[in-house]
Amino acid sequence: MDAVADDCCICKRFERAHQSPFRDRVTAFNMCYTYRWEKDEDFVSGLPDRTVQMILRREDVDALQLTEDYWAPPNLFLNLVPMLHSEGTARPSSSGKPELWEPNHRQEEIGRHSTNTGSEECFAIGTMWLKTCIENHTTCNRPRPENLRQWTPSRLVYVGRHVDDGVRLCEGQAIPAGVSYTTLSHCWGTTQQRETLTEKVLAKWTSMIPNIDLMLTFKDAIKVTRSLGVEYIWIDSLCILQDSRSDWLCESSLMSNVYKYSYCNIAATAAQDDDGGCFRDREPQIDLPVRFNFSRLVENLPEQLSTGELAAGTSGGLLEDIYDIQWERTWFFDLGLNSPLMKRAWVVQERLLTPRVLHFAQTQLYWECNELQASESYPNGMPREKYTKVGYKSNNPFNQVRTHSHGIDQRRQNFWIWGMIVHDYSSAKLTIESDKLVAISAVAREMKPLMNCQYLAGHWETDLIKQLGWPGYDISARPTTYRAPSWSWASVDGRNQFWSTMYSFDHYYALAEIVDTHIDLLDDDEMGPVVGGYLDVLGQVFQAELLEKTERHASGRPLRIQGLSTNLRFHQDGPETELEGILYCMPLSFSFAHGEKDISFSGLALQQFDVPNLYKRVGSVEPGIGEDLRVKDPFLGLLGTLEMDNEPRFSRGTSHMETFRLV
Repeated sequence: MDAVADDCCICKRFERAHQSPFRDRVTAFNMCYTYRWEKDEDFVSGLPDRTVQMILRREDVDALQLTEDYWAPPNLFLNLVPMLHSEGTARPSSSGKPELWEPNHRQEEIGRHSTNTGSEECFAIGTMWLKTCIENHTTCNRPRPENLRQWTPSRLVYVGRHVDDGVRLCEGQAIPAGVSYTTLSHCWGTTQQRETLTEKVLAKWTSMIPNIDLMLTFKDAIKVTRSLGVEYIWIDSLCILQDSRSDWLCESSLMSNVYKYSYCNIAATAAQDDDGGCFRDREPQIDLPVRFNFSRLVENLPEQLSTGELAAGTSGGLLEDIYDIQWERTWFFDLGLNSPLMKRAWVVQERLLTPRVLHFAQTQLYWECNELQASESYPNGMPREKYTKVGYKSNNPFNQVRTHSHGIDQRRQNFWIWGMIVHDYSSAKLTIESDKLVAISAVAREMKPLMNCQYLAGHWETDLIKQLGWPGYDISARPTTYRAPSWSWASVDGRNQFWSTMYSFDHYYALAEIVDTHIDLLDDDEMGPVVGGYLDVLGQVFQAELLEKTERHASGRPLRIQGLSTNLRFHQDGPETELEGILYCMPLSFSFAHGEKDISFSGLALQQFDVPNLYKRVGSVEPGIGEDLRVKDPFLGLLGTLEMDNEPRFSRGTSHMETFRLV
């Protein structure tokens, strides 16, 4: 703490990290080591080869569960990035021990960073990123077809260029044809004094929108819009009638155009609600890069610091050099774990469809477009740090359209993109349960030309059998009101990450066939809400018996199917409760990689209605996590004949094949 009091930048950063939301799970930071960033053929970081990584190890824990599906190593990371103009030279260690700088250095801020993210300096860098994209990036623009050249949203908020221009609502002919506009991604939250568009205020708002400054996020977004030289902004709660279901459904169907033809999306990434605002105070010395000139080297390390390794490539020593000290994985934390906005399901399609996103995060600005992902710390491009999903926005439908070809490889890529979208979307939260299909409809609309088939309540008609085996993994829940058929992932709340493995096996055998599909839509929008639907499936249904779960069964409930023991497990769609009635298993497919004898199996757990051959899904059936179905599993004999010679051969049994209806 003495070093913190003495204004040591590195120590202040570690002290800040110790005060993180996870500090109650950590009691000691007492192991510090460093190493060189070595070249990794499997991973290109974009950082210079001589980058040094400082790690402060949390000794008392193995890992921290930061999110539902992310466990972080118990370390804090700082990167020391060498400056290209530096004249430092390598110095090998004479003692044989790794050489380590001691914190007797000169530190200085790089440039003139402001203490608030709403400053003119921040607006200047945002404008620079925007100008670079508009003038130089060939893949970021969203080409318009001839009939949409002059298209604009039904309503826009006019903000003008200056504060005295006033703020008013424009609609229809009052909006200049083809005018540029920004959009806003924000968390509605629990703001009490909220202004929303209703039938009652619609006419008045065309003269002036009152009390706009009371919602700080809107006020800040308008300021950013003006700073970018744009006079109009689209904000959902101000441009869609909130008391008209018909207007809401109509405007929701246009959401794809609203975002993909916007000039730039402004993201209030750090705000919990509309009172939170876009801008944040910060400490540049801690939050942004600081430059160090390390002029001394230490050869005799204290024993407690000698547990780490300092690799210096082939030189065997550490450069005496000038470095920029940077936080590592800021993208993951600021645009992921610590962002309230990124936990909102609607934002998934907003982020992917808009050509550009300017994020106002907790400590700095970030930029996302197809060709550049940047921050104030890395204004010319973020390093590709592992697990950070820096290139997330590049995985959008528009990129696939540019490179579209036919065949299994393109289909695999399309489903990989859709799977990434479904995973992130299903991991996020919706305030209104019934919005499940609507809040992803815009991106589904852009995927349809790629899939080239019917859209079925979150699924695609092509390879539908492969899609039906999505796992609930006992963490999902079914809503109280109907919003999708039971076989659709949209019928449950919970993370779904099944899609990325759909084409990951060399040998695939379908055990069921789709005979017919039917979806009852609320209106004429194929991607909109549904009120019913079914699948007619030709397959086999076997009676299953649930067994008691033991410690050995880490995931799912063990099963006995048709009286046969099996390595398969039942994963319920929702909190584990006692199921009333008989449980059935419908096999969907099995597959395995070349040369492997362990089988990946996919099936549905069903319950029957009081009508012959009418079923609903209640879960999935598959091998336990970390386990596989063995070739000699007795259950496989019910499905057909499998021979494992040089190449596997499977003959599907046709006995007991019937057509069943799933609703």
